Amino acid sequence: MGYSKIDHSDVAVVLRDEVSYSVGKRLLNCETDINHYEYVALGQVKKHGVEHS
Repeated sequence: MGYSKIDHSDVAVVLRDEVSYSVGKRLLNCETDINHYEYVALGQVKKHGVEHS
């Protein structure tokens, strides 16, 4: 049960599942929202890296 690597597809799927679950699955299969949340998540990772580098 593990991933040898994590790519954008995995990130999008994870975010789609998490976000859609938290809002009653209203965002499921909504590519624009997936891309938005992926962008936000990547931005948070970059921000976190800068703050703790």
